[in-house]
Parts: sequence; structure tokens; C-alpha cells
Amino acid sequence: MFTLEIGGRPVAMTDASAERAHEFFAGQMFKAHLGQLMSQGQRLWDGIAPLVVRPSSEEEIVRFKRVQAAADEEQEDEEEPDTFSVVYLVEAEEEEVEAG
Repeated sequence: MFTLEIGGRPVAMTDASAERAHEFFAGQMFKAHLGQLMSQGQRLWDGIAPLVVRPSSEEEIVRFKRVQAAADEEQEDEEEPDTFSVVYLVEAEEEEVEAG
């Protein structure tokens, strides 16, 4: 498992292979998504801070498995063999855009 750090803060992790984890976290779609997410009133990523992918710690792996187990209970469909999961390690929410 691999963890994405932004500014030294663990933000997300995945059970993908090393190559797929690096590709996914470096992908333009994921970066755009990160730029729209907020945590504790701040953007998860400012578009400048380096994104670092590293092997996950034991504590992070336990947390990932706990979240995955809860998600598996809710999901009845069989997953594709080529899929992987991503779990945020921070409370993240979409930025609210005011109409007007």
C-alpha cells in the first residue's frame, strides 16, 4: 500500500501497485480533484506543494483496512480484478461555490 503526502501530511492512500499508485496520484484528474477538496477550512492541495508517494505505515494500513471493511459491507457488487481503492486519511469535503 502507498500513501500520498502533501507538505509532509498524509492525505490519501491506495492498495494499488507502486506503479499504479504513482500514476494515479500524479494524474491530472486526481490533482484537479485535490485542488477542489477542503479539510479543516483549507485546500488539500494548493497546486504547488510537492505530492510525495511513499510506502504506507502500519498504522495507515490498519486504518485503510478498517475503512475498506466498512465499505465492503455496503458494496454487494464484485469488483473488477483491475481495480484499486483510495482512502482519504483526512476529512475532506468539496469546496462550496456560491451562486451569483
